[in-house]
Amino acid sequence: MRWRAAPGGNYSDSDLEFIYSLGNLAIISLENTRLFYEAVEKQKMENELNIAREIQKGLLPRSLPAIPGLDLAALNISSKQVGGDYYDVVVLENGTCVIAIGDVSGRGRLPRC
Repeated sequence: MRWRAAPGGNYSDSDLEFIYSLGNLAIISLENTRLFYEAVEKQKMENELNIAREIQKGLLPRSLPAIPGLDLAALNISSKQVGGDYYDVVVLENGTCVIAIGDVSGRGRLPRC
């Protein structure tokens, strides 16, 4: 089978096979480039999530104050890299204890007092 080349010549089967192979290589190269950029974007997101996790850990208290009559304990383990939970315990100058508990993501529920 012969195909007409522009202008006036004919393409041989090996010419067409070469063109198809070249086209396939181009498609594979484009796909590899797309996958590479996806991987780069995913790595950027991972890096940003790691930074967010470190910021979140820095917001949580390292230790809780000793308050007579209260046993306080807290632990924060995120199921993912960054969670939506926050807590803090602050003792004011007048001795009043303020306990803050927050669920930023809105998925959790706190018991009603």
